[in-house]
Amino acid sequence: MTDQTAEHARLAESHKADSPWRLWGPYLSGRQWGTVREDYSANGDAWSSFPFDQAYARAYRWGEDGLGGICDRHGFINFGLGLWNGKDPVLKERLFGLTNGEGNHGEDVKEYWWAVDGTPSHSWMQWLYRYPHEEFPYQQLREQNARRGRDEREYELGDTGILDDDKFFDVLVTYAKAGPDDLCITIAATNLPQVMYRVEQSRDQSERRKLHHRVRTAQVVVNADQQHERRRNRERQKFGLETAQRVRQQVVDKRQQRQRGETREIKRDATESRDCGAMDTPAIARHVQQLESLAQSPDQRRSDERSNRGNQEESEIGFQGRDTSRTNE
Repeated sequence: MTDQTAEHARLAESHKADSPWRLWGPYLSGRQWGTVREDYSANGDAWSSFPFDQAYARAYRWGEDGLGGICDRHGFINFGLGLWNGKDPVLKERLFGLTNGEGNHGEDVKEYWWAVDGTPSHSWMQWLYRYPHEEFPYQQLREQNARRGRDEREYELGDTGILDDDKFFDVLVTYAKAGPDDLCITIAATNLPQVMYRVEQSRDQSERRKLHHRVRTAQVVVNADQQHERRRNRERQKFGLETAQRVRQQVVDKRQQRQRGETREIKRDATESRDCGAMDTPAIARHVQQLESLAQSPDQRRSDERSNRGNQEESEIGFQGRDTSRTNE
């Protein structure tokens, strides 16, 4: 006998339709339009009563539909994809197809999608949908299939050429349950267009490397809100300017605080010395000079220091001259 898996345990708990693990599942219809459930016509023509073109503007009465969606078993809460490639006139929220009178083989959905994986208890589900980069060819699919007879094959989405050169998104939806009502959903869209420039090593001295200088820069049009990006750049610049001004002000405040602290210390020393009778006139003069120096600006202090050094050098030269004259005498 094989080992029992976690899925075996979930199935053992879900032997009834109303079991907890069966509360959420892939019960959402892929197409609610054009069905007998939504037929309000007097002659029973369900396809004409609620066509695809009215599905995005009218409300259903007996259910909902969606792309790769799930819902509770009563259909009260529904979850599905809503995609837009920037070209379609409406959001891609449900599968498109032809009604019985539009297709040469009756009603038929003209989309590409796959149920990739799933467990019986719906604890793990994956669904893949292929969405073109360009505008979806609704009208082309209608017209081409209307022209074909019963003995001809159907005209499919791939025949339109819209998926050539891999110009499509592969949208993979994954559902995973940690518990009957604890559901994790991930949506991954691959095959996004991107432009990359190859990085060459500096040791590569081949002629091929010189081609980089002759390659013209490609003009890439990005479908993004450029005004929003410019506004964000302005905000960053403004924040940087304000930060620099704030830092400069902090430096000035600290310098002034340090100068005030030094001034208070010199005054305190002078007061203590005067009270003790230990300060002579030259010492008092030096303290006064220090106080005046702190009151000056940095540029003034540097200028006074240069003047003092010049006067000191002149005094030393004068002393040396007098000593020389005494020697000669």
